Amino acid sequence: MAILLKVVARQAFGTLFSHYAEFLVAGSYCRAGATLAAVKFLVMPVPADRVDGNEVLPNDEQLLLDAVELAAVSQPRPGDQVLQSSNGLRRDVVTAHLDVTGTLWTVVA
Repeated sequence: MAILLKVVARQAFGTLFSHYAEFLVAGSYCRAGATLAAVKFLVMPVPADRVDGNEVLPNDEQLLLDAVELAAVSQPRPGDQVLQSSNGLRRDVVTAHLDVTGTLWTVVA
């Protein structure tokens, strides 16, 4: 059953990224100034119920990244950065969460 869920999740997230391909942002995932992975991600506002006022603040962004692209990164964490290729915009990682199927990282920056 767990394998089936992972297959369904992979297909769903693949569909999500393909439907929103024009909004995918190319960039690099970095830690301590070193680039760990080339990534593509979707950027959206953090849902209001995730804003706690301490760690996650209003106007923080939520980045959705394919876990396959972050396979070389050991546990994304605060202090890491996601650099946007087009304009060099740096997003500092506040928190990161891998979904239950291990297919999608949600990074708050």
